[in-house]
Amino acid sequence: MRRTNPANVRRRLARPVTASAIAVLVAASLSGCAKQAGSRAGPELTFVTRTFEQKSPDCVPNGACAHIRIEYPEFSGGGSAAARESLQAFVSSCVLRSPGDSLVSAGGEASARRFLDGYARFHASFPASQMAWDADRRATQLPSPPGIYTLAARIFDYSGGAHPNTITRLASFDAPTGRRLKPGDVLTPGSDAQLLQLGEQAFRSARKLPPTSAFADSGYWFKNGFYLPSEFGITPQGLRFYFNEYEVAPYVMGPTDFTVPYSQLGGLIRSDGPLAAMIAKPRT
Repeated sequence: MRRTNPANVRRRLARPVTASAIAVLVAASLSGCAKQAGSRAGPELTFVTRTFEQKSPDCVPNGACAHIRIEYPEFSGGGSAAARESLQAFVSSCVLRSPGDSLVSAGGEASARRFLDGYARFHASFPASQMAWDADRRATQLPSPPGIYTLAARIFDYSGGAHPNTITRLASFDAPTGRRLKPGDVLTPGSDAQLLQLGEQAFRSARKLPPTSAFADSGYWFKNGFYLPSEFGITPQGLRFYFNEYEVAPYVMGPTDFTVPYSQLGGLIRSDGPLAAMIAKPRT
């Protein structure tokens, strides 16, 4: 969605008085990443949860206002340094910048300030506008098999237009090396076609579509045939995929969240890969 931010308008935003920035530090352990198995064993990865919430100083009930909330883990110890660095970089790229903006802020407070400054410039150009801006950006750790870290980020932003932008991103990382995993890292070579077929079955099941119906008849945009999202997450149940709003269907149809279970992947899992332990004990 195009953001309406008129350029060349300068206004210094006063320090918020109705809601100041808060930083909540909660020591925690990544529950899905404890006790790595076999040669992949290592200390638990720990993090501190940072939360920042701010409002513009001119907020009034049911009136023009800007509000932003940011919550994300800051990895503080355990695991490998490479893993902590990779996970932190993914978190920062998701929640410490606005959608469509390539600049990552130095922290949650700086990111919140940039959002409120943008609202201030907009309101200075259109003082009669009663449009409210809102943002909620969060990153969380998901349960995952031993030796793998999986993160999910949800980015909600509204700064004008017919409706907000809401994006969910998934990523999984190899615990010892911090390398971001691709399907080819966990599945056998040449399994792309089979994974695609299983993914389509899972997608149709999630959307309650007949096995052989044309996607176009149900409003989906797979003009050249079904394809999988570019990002995925590895969970205890299987390989999780997520199509955001507007990716394969109109906004009104919403996102599609679907998982290819390990019970269908047993013959495709690499015996020398991060998911080797799932071959002996596939999970449904």
